[in-house]
Amino acid sequence: MKICLVTKGSLSKFWERDVKRTAGAKITAFGFNGLGVVSYESELEGETEFFQDIARFSKASGSVTVSGLDTDTYGYFRRSAVIADGGRILGVSDAVFMSGDSEYSGGAEFTVYDTSAGRLGVLVSSDLYSPKAAETLVLSGAEIIMAIIKKPTGDMPETVSRTMSFLYGIPIVAVSDGYAFVTAPNGKKTFSCTENSAVDVKTEKYYEEVFYKRRGFALKTH
Repeated sequence: MKICLVTKGSLSKFWERDVKRTAGAKITAFGFNGLGVVSYESELEGETEFFQDIARFSKASGSVTVSGLDTDTYGYFRRSAVIADGGRILGVSDAVFMSGDSEYSGGAEFTVYDTSAGRLGVLVSSDLYSPKAAETLVLSGAEIIMAIIKKPTGDMPETVSRTMSFLYGIPIVAVSDGYAFVTAPNGKKTFSCTENSAVDVKTEKYYEEVFYKRRGFALKTH
């Protein structure tokens, strides 16, 4: 599956100057650079059209489009990602795990989206660091995880992503402002970039048979 990773520029500027990179892409993903801060009140009042823009972009590019944004719900801010496909907004996912001293509020749930590119799980910001988050998406049928994260300042995001990909047998594509990378079910980082780029990601499901010993009573079936 071809995925276009947009690490620089807003959605509107990319659409205007560099949209040719999405040719043949099933998914186009932006970091938090994509939409910036979006006020639900302004969207409802028609003062801004950020959600309309990403919906239109998904239709014009022919790709599922994911973008990071900071949502403002009447003064309550959240780290979020919006998902659009075929000219429609499929939903907005909010970061669930936030530190107690964060200026952002936490969301309530994880969502797997049925899209034209397959079943897409979304992690936002610090959700990448929670094993339960990735496990929940995989158990809910995700075929690939898109992680919209803050710009890394070290190798921790890649280390965690490689671990999650290996533990749960799923590719993870992480996008931030200025950097993106892909980790595979074998636990390796298979791609990284600092510029707007396209990458082919294998999404076949990976399974491995596991056996273990248990102390105590064993139920025999014969």
